[in-house]
Amino acid sequence: MSHKSPKSECALQVESESSGSGGSLSDQALVWVVRLHSGEASPDDRRAYMQWRDSSPHHDAAARQAEQLWSFGGSISTEKATGFARLKDAPPADPGRRRMLVLTGMGIAAGSIGGAGWLTMRRPVSDLMTATAENRHLVLQGNVAMTLAALSGVDVRTTADGSGSLVLNEGQAFFEIQPSTEPTPIVQSRGVDIRTHSAAGFEIDVRRQADTTVITVAEGRILVVTRPPAPFPAESIELAAGNSIDVSGNGRVAARRNQEPTVTAAWRNGLLIAQNQPLNEVVAGLAPYHSGRITISSMRAAALRCNVVLSLYRPQEALQVLAGSLPITVKNYGGYLTVIGSA
Repeated sequence: MSHKSPKSECALQVESESSGSGGSLSDQALVWVVRLHSGEASPDDRRAYMQWRDSSPHHDAAARQAEQLWSFGGSISTEKATGFARLKDAPPADPGRRRMLVLTGMGIAAGSIGGAGWLTMRRPVSDLMTATAENRHLVLQGNVAMTLAALSGVDVRTTADGSGSLVLNEGQAFFEIQPSTEPTPIVQSRGVDIRTHSAAGFEIDVRRQADTTVITVAEGRILVVTRPPAPFPAESIELAAGNSIDVSGNGRVAARRNQEPTVTAAWRNGLLIAQNQPLNEVVAGLAPYHSGRITISSMRAAALRCNVVLSLYRPQEALQVLAGSLPITVKNYGGYLTVIGSA
């Protein structure tokens, strides 16, 4: 399909003249920026880029736009060679944390906490972490198992009563707490604790989405206890199977809904099911399974509603499905940067 430049409603978009070859100045600038961040650029490349940029005000404006667009996509960047996210200048792990790992023999991949990559992202250091396009099932000691989605992190901590806690720092995880007479661990995310009334066990899906935690119950009953800042009082909300709730980072309940079990389980089966979701949320769900950066350059495109089933493990194909069903363009620059705009 043909691709047009993103429309001018995007704050980053500039009106640019057409060049004789290589597409618009915006496209040329993006190709330059991708090249310079690829780890393969030479000093001559950098000098050539500066000469290109200084050749006219239009070139300079396109270059500034491309550099901004690249920076805006940085929150989902990954390491080129391995697909692992590199931890750059990350704080050290809390020495008080105890790893309850792992009866399945599946340890933490070394590449998820280091390595020299040309694309880096700041990720919190977690006891358990996954890389790009990696879902991992972990069986912890006692009655606890969990599945981590790609680019997710969980801390395993001890508590005074011996029950322990599982803290979702980023991404998404499915927690399975089996019936037991042992103390049941608390599941935590920013601004919220998740508990059970009894030893009956439960299964829940917890997702960090920007500053919000989305909690969905698959089996059993749970008690969601919010942790708002003073002087606001904490809330205790009971949820049963099929119930879903959004809790903001400041511990306030943002939304409640019911969710079908097939939607809750979809990512563990390699699928993303969108039911009237805005495109920016759909792209955020694909991003951990995509080896490059994805950015949406148009607010109009970001707000488009989607009803679609996509394969998480074929993200480029998924992007083309979206391009075929929505008024958007999808442009790929060297495999490193994908820009979605309005058609």
